[in-house]
Amino acid sequence: LVCVLSCYFLLMNNLNYIHVGYPKCASSFLQMDIFSKDERIKFHGIIRDPDSSKSVKINPIIRKFILYARGKTNIAPKSEDLIRIMSGNVNVISDEDFSTYGNITIENKVERIKNILPSAKIIIVVRSPISLLRSFYDFYFRGGHIKIGLNDFFNKEFENYEESTILQTAHYKRCISCFVEEFGSENVYVLNLDDLKHNSNNFLLSLYKIMGLKYIKPKKDIKKRNVALPGSALNFGVKFPSVWNIRKYFPKFIRRLIKYIFTKINSKTESFSASNIKRINRFYIDDIQYLENKYSIFFKD
Repeated sequence: LVCVLSCYFLLMNNLNYIHVGYPKCASSFLQMDIFSKDERIKFHGIIRDPDSSKSVKINPIIRKFILYARGKTNIAPKSEDLIRIMSGNVNVISDEDFSTYGNITIENKVERIKNILPSAKIIIVVRSPISLLRSFYDFYFRGGHIKIGLNDFFNKEFENYEESTILQTAHYKRCISCFVEEFGSENVYVLNLDDLKHNSNNFLLSLYKIMGLKYIKPKKDIKKRNVALPGSALNFGVKFPSVWNIRKYFPKFIRRLIKYIFTKINSKTESFSASNIKRINRFYIDDIQYLENKYSIFFKD
């Protein structure tokens, strides 16, 4: 009984936030420059950043929760064990895979999170579908998982639309409405990545207001993380995929040097074709309208 009452006290007096992504929406920046650096926030991970050697020590129970919520295991941690660990006034768990399509359905992911942390508040960052899909392509190309051009790749993805992890993940309405249904609209907060790009102080002010903390303007400019490959590197990789693929075996400093060299070469990056832009707008019109109507989020592209 004492244990139950203790957990109930923690649950009622501590604020627990779960940042669920989206992928390619400044997750690394939020994890490494906001959640893990602000002493007022007890950050419980997780960081998987390809541009950084920094790692966060994850409590085994937190890791178990994250793997369970992502559908990597069916072994769930006890809710009271997790709540006991989250002893800060403001606790944050962050993993962008909570919002992706894969392993298990997004509905199952949300249900698993709800079962363990029923009073959590959800933070979601979004960007325009066109921008999101472009960023997915750049990311997977950089990692060597894609070896063809932008439009060739998405032409194939749309041929297998129902099975495409990338295309299904970009459906914001399905994901966000699941969190709203389980946690209530008053506990689901959606932010626009465009605001971070064009007015970072306003974006961070909104984020800190959500967490009930005073925003303190940083002394240094925001460091952009996971910067996309320059157009010259993408063009080279498409033309010489076998040669480009060798770079993944190089040490990180060599890969960064190669990337730097390519930034000095002017080359236009392939853009979405008119037909693909039309197709993306058609497939994601419901998601765009949902964000406009429910959260007053308007994208610039």
